[in-house]
Amino acid sequence: MPSMRLMNKFWSLGILAVLLAACGSQAASTSTTAARKTKTHVAVHRHHKSHSSAPTTTSTTTSTTSTTAAGKVPVAGGRCISSQLQLAEGHPSAAAGSVALTFSFTNTAATECYLVGYPGLQMLSSSGSSIPTHLTRGSSVSVPPEPVTKVALQPGGSAYFIVGYADATGYSGDSCPSSSSLEVTAPNDYQYLTISAALNPYGGTIQNLQCGDLTISPVLASLPAGY
Repeated sequence: MPSMRLMNKFWSLGILAVLLAACGSQAASTSTTAARKTKTHVAVHRHHKSHSSAPTTTSTTTSTTSTTAAGKVPVAGGRCISSQLQLAEGHPSAAAGSVALTFSFTNTAATECYLVGYPGLQMLSSSGSSIPTHLTRGSSVSVPPEPVTKVALQPGGSAYFIVGYADATGYSGDSCPSSSSLEVTAPNDYQYLTISAALNPYGGTIQNLQCGDLTISPVLASLPAGY
């Protein structure tokens, strides 16, 4: 009898050991699965972060393409661009010590456009090189004060602007270079139009001469009286 009890005890201990081993294996499997789920969750989070930067790149590309296209193709009712404008010089006027010149932009396209603001201008020598040009927006002795307004140009319509400067009067024989042509940029545009024009602007003082001082008006729907 004692030997049978001892044998049964050994059998019970063996069965208990098997059961404990099985439980441990299941727990390890569950822990591994949980760890894999956690790792998968982190990977998805990184994917979303990468995706969130994509719209910024796309938006920048689209904006650049749109700007380039707008600068080359006239848009009905949109801003006038250089490819649809013709530049011409009007009649000069002079007073004691000052000169005023008028210019016009004419819409040569079949669609309406508009101009608003101040043109840009650079004087050129006979060889086509830039010469000193100091452009002031606003009014002076030869340029009357005018508000900035939006000027609509129908096909064939024109907008105007005035350029004024001091001549050589009172500068004791000092010399400033004269232009042979001008590069003129329409307001808010980046491409220029070239026109032959002889400007000989002075500026500064006798002691401190500054050649190339010009004053320019905004674009106007019509020229003021006397211009």
